[in-house]
Amino acid sequence: MWYISDHTSIPIPLIIHCSTKDASPGGLGPFLMMEWVDNEGDMSDVLNTPGFEDNRPRC
Repeated sequence: MWYISDHTSIPIPLIIHCSTKDASPGGLGPFLMMEWVDNEGDMSDVLNTPGFEDNRPRC
């Protein structure tokens, strides 16, 4: 994440806190809290763009 932050203009959220299952609210499992980063859209916007070709291999 630091490399991407230092060498690109991609916004990278900072990690606020992380811990194990023992410290997790409700004991649900390990957790990671990160700051919010605004974005221009999401992956579904890209995939629904007219003319976009999905060339990923199918399993």
